[in-house]
Amino acid sequence: MDGQMDYFTKNRLLFWAVAILIVLNVIGLISLWTRPSRPRGAALRLGPDDGGKIMEERLRLGPDQVEAFEQIRRVHFERTRPIVENMHYIRLELVAETFRPDLDRERVETLLAELGTEQAEFDRLLFEHFEELKGACRPEQIDRLKQLFAELMEMKRAGGHGQRPTPRHDRPPPRRR
Repeated sequence: MDGQMDYFTKNRLLFWAVAILIVLNVIGLISLWTRPSRPRGAALRLGPDDGGKIMEERLRLGPDQVEAFEQIRRVHFERTRPIVENMHYIRLELVAETFRPDLDRERVETLLAELGTEQAEFDRLLFEHFEELKGACRPEQIDRLKQLFAELMEMKRAGGHGQRPTPRHDRPPPRRR
C-alpha cells in the first residue's frame, strides 16, 4: 500500500492531468447526448422529406393549404431530382477530366456547357415552384412567403448549413458577366 501512495505522490501532475481529461471527456459525452438532434438553423433547409413544417408554421397555412403545399413540393422534388443527379455526374466527369494526363479542354468546355444548361433548367423549375407556392397562398400570406424565400436564398448563398450570411446591404450586388 505504501508503494502505491509513493507512486501517486511522484506522479501527482500526471494523475491530475488524466483526471481532468476524464472529466472533460465525460462532460463532452453528456453534451453530445443531451443536445437537440437537429443543428441550429437546419430547420430552414427544406428538403423533400422535411414535410414543410417550417412553411406551415411561418405562413400559418390552413389544412387545405398544407396538403396543396406538400403536393407542390413533392412534384417539384420529383422533377428536379434527375437534374440534380445529372449535375452531380457532370461535376464528377469534370473532376476526372482534371486529372487525365491528356486534358481535353474541348471536353471540359462541353461539360461546362452541359452543366450550365442543367443549372438553367433547375432554376427555371425552381421559379415555377415558387410561383406555384405563391399561387396556393392567401393574399395575407404572400409577404411572409416572400420573406421566407429571401431567408432561404441567403442561407443557400451562405452554404445552406444554417449559417448566417454576411449582410449584403453594405455592398452592391455582383455584376453580371
